Amino acid sequence: MEREVQRRRTGAPRIEPEQTRKVRAADESLHEIADTLKGILTTLEALRRAVERGKDAEDDGDGQGR
Repeated sequence: MEREVQRRRTGAPRIEPEQTRKVRAADESLHEIADTLKGILTTLEALRRAVERGKDAEDDGDGQGR
């Protein structure tokens, strides 16, 4: 009720249920994409650490790698 009164005062257009549904679906899709990107980033960070450990293991102590 308060939103309707506020909408009338500001002259803002009424948001239709279909628009709300589309926005919610888009928001959900963005969250799924963000979760996927976080997973990719986590994997890349783990790979970087593994490569760094591998470089450290290759170093035989004389300051030169293989």
